[in-house]
Amino acid sequence: MAQYVINKLESFHGDLSFNGVPYEAFERTGHWSLWGVMKMFEAARLIGLYNGLFHFRSMEEKHKGLVIVTQTIRLSPDLHRDYSLFTTLKQRYVMDIVEIGRRSFSFVSRLTNEETGKFLGEVLLKYVLIDRRTRKSIPLPDSFFEKYSEDGKKKVKVVNLSIPACPDMGKNVFRLKVLPLHSDTDRNNHVNQSVYFRFCIDCATDAALAGNYRHFTSDMCWYPVVEMNVYHANESLVNKELIVNTWQDDDDFRLIFFIIKRKKTVLFKASMLFYPEMSKKRRNSRM
Repeated sequence: MAQYVINKLESFHGDLSFNGVPYEAFERTGHWSLWGVMKMFEAARLIGLYNGLFHFRSMEEKHKGLVIVTQTIRLSPDLHRDYSLFTTLKQRYVMDIVEIGRRSFSFVSRLTNEETGKFLGEVLLKYVLIDRRTRKSIPLPDSFFEKYSEDGKKKVKVVNLSIPACPDMGKNVFRLKVLPLHSDTDRNNHVNQSVYFRFCIDCATDAALAGNYRHFTSDMCWYPVVEMNVYHANESLVNKELIVNTWQDDDDFRLIFFIIKRKKTVLFKASMLFYPEMSKKRRNSRM
């Protein structure tokens, strides 16, 4: 049986379905991990891209390719609370273009339970086209704009987040050293976007256990993340030590910030809004 089904695919609109969640996507508490969720969103968009969505083939060559700049994410806490290895979930991802620039474009991916129609998550992502040799941004191809003018102009409503972008370094910062390995990289030979979310949750768990957060005092994998504001500032390469910095908002204990650096260079910044209550224990925690 096919792992996915393409329900509909047009130049600037994609609709795909997946049957089930892979075992690797679950973390130690038995819940669908944050980084596993982000990998599934990635899988959906890559299948769409390689099947003609957003005229990807015109932008993917030996010396040029797309990289992520920002991600704005909303997730239902039910995504974390209700689904486990023994729960059937037919995932449906619908992708639509939102905005285009000279060197970048943004699109939204919405995840629902295909059988019930229930909203589970949404990612508004901005891609920029780069020259792989110089690692600098370059203009999108003319064919992209020509096709967009023909059939891509469609208004898509996107809900704004309630949280701000990550500020500069705060007070009472907790730090964790991490070392990206070859298994953390992707086809661009840099650390994959989903890995940064794993680094953040690992750091948050250490910070919570060390008493650096208010309210949160245990493994942060127990708490659903419901909103994220993410900026990918620079790339990270294998075997280059990184420092993950985290601190809590002064007013809202649910809001936690992260900055990942390589020496003095900022690579990744994120604001994460955590659901204040722990999810229930799943019987299929990883062995």
